[in-house]
Amino acid sequence: PEAPVIRRFLVDLGVEESQVLLESQSRDTRENALYCRDIVMQRGFRHPLLVTSAYHMRRSLLAFQQAGMPVTPVPTQFMAGGAPPSHWTDCLPNAGALSSTATALKEYLGLLFYRISR
Repeated sequence: PEAPVIRRFLVDLGVEESQVLLESQSRDTRENALYCRDIVMQRGFRHPLLVTSAYHMRRSLLAFQQAGMPVTPVPTQFMAGGAPPSHWTDCLPNAGALSSTATALKEYLGLLFYRISR
């Protein structure tokens, strides 16, 4: 789970540990939205921020909307295109491109799932 790692990072930056709330029960984005909704309602938060990677933001927003929780998106970890190919070998398949393709497929399939399951 990422939550304990992020907690440690925030504490190292100077945030009081008592101010960091963890949601560590979820197994996927949909469950995360539901559990976070419960935390937000219990604590009376009015303007929650949704912080996630830019490529995952669209699917996360759908999950939180379906959970009935309006959030303000704060995208991070943007992916930008690299330099244009300078040699024909730059156009050959490579592991980095395969990883990006897998990430994109996961997000698009997730978006399809959320749209179908409404």
